[in-house]
Amino acid sequence: MKRRDACASLVVALLGAPSAPRAAPALRSFGEDGWSELLRGHAGRPFVVHFWALSCAPGLVDLPRWRERARQLGPGAVVMVQADVALSAVVLARLRSAGLDTEAVEQWTAGVEFDERIRDAIDRRWSGELPFTVAVDREGRAVALRSGAIDAAPAGVFPGGTDPRRQVPK
Repeated sequence: MKRRDACASLVVALLGAPSAPRAAPALRSFGEDGWSELLRGHAGRPFVVHFWALSCAPGLVDLPRWRERARQLGPGAVVMVQADVALSAVVLARLRSAGLDTEAVEQWTAGVEFDERIRDAIDRRWSGELPFTVAVDREGRAVALRSGAIDAAPAGVFPGGTDPRRQVPK
């Protein structure tokens, strides 16, 4: 018994004490008022919302690029919204595998099917294609929209597009 305790003490001394598992960020439910909730929660701050789906291969390939985008834009500036009704554990596992399971990235998942009413609240021009990204200015206006995958270029949120950290003139 003493020998086992001595071995355990040696392992802890050499490797350090095991760290406590970090808590996963909360996964919020995006319902019929999801867009309004997002705008209220980010009032006065620019941010980017990226809609993606577990059922969309291009969006899944694109997820790891958002880790770098979130680092560039800073804490709270990137919101990921998973648009399929899916189990939270599956969504969180996919975000974790892409390195997006941090407190710096706000995470939502569909609480209801994304129908025309929900899409229209976000932007009437959006027909539901995924992935879909919206840059929102300090006043809650969508200032840039993008359908399809986004590249990881550091300049601006969209290639040749708008950086939501800037105040957009009226």
